[in-house]
Formats: sequence, C-alpha cells, structure tokens
Amino acid sequence: MSMSLLLAACSTNTDTKEPSENVEEPKDNIEEKDVDKDMTKTRYIVSFNRDVTLEDLKEYGVEESDVINEMDNMNMKTIDLDESQYESLKEAPFVTHIEADEEIGIPPGEKEDKSDEM
Repeated sequence: MSMSLLLAACSTNTDTKEPSENVEEPKDNIEEKDVDKDMTKTRYIVSFNRDVTLEDLKEYGVEESDVINEMDNMNMKTIDLDESQYESLKEAPFVTHIEADEEIGIPPGEKEDKSDEM
C-alpha cells in the first residue's frame, strides 16, 4: 500500500504538450563558454630550502587563497597552482621540490591463513 503511494507521488507529467513545472526549457540563444584550461588548478606539495613568506610566493603569481596548508616546521606548503603558476614557481631559487598532492594508502596485506589454528 505505501509503495503505491510512493510511486504515485513520484509520477511525472506524461502530457507532451506541456513541460513539467520544474523543467526549464532549453534556451537557443545561450552560447557555451569555453573553459580556459590554464585556469584549472592542481594541488601540489612544495618544499623549500628556507622559510618562505606569502610575499615570496606572490612574486611568482601565488595568491593567499592558493595556499591550502602550511607545514612550516618542514619548510613545505600545499598550494593550488595553475599551469603558469607552476611553471613560474618551479624556477624559484628557494623551491627544492614540487610534486602533485595525491591520495595515498597502504595496500591490504595478504590474507592470513588461520586454518591450522584452533
């Protein structure tokens, strides 16, 4: 009984002459905008050979909003960079290493055979 009420509540308008109230008709005059691929940002872990300030990074096009995490005790920062920021920052004299920030994990171990245990 409750299933039939749920199905009745989920039914849609099958009349093809009128669109459903919540469906917006496509507009012919809207142009699709090309997404600038250079504006796509990638998260990097950046290592430095000294303490680096925001002012240092700004010289290479990095803004405060791009800095995600600061690991000052290790002279490292997590920074979102677009292609031009990456190319600029990797040439900075205080940068020792840049690598993409990726999720890592420990692979599952081999399944233990406990058939001989009681």
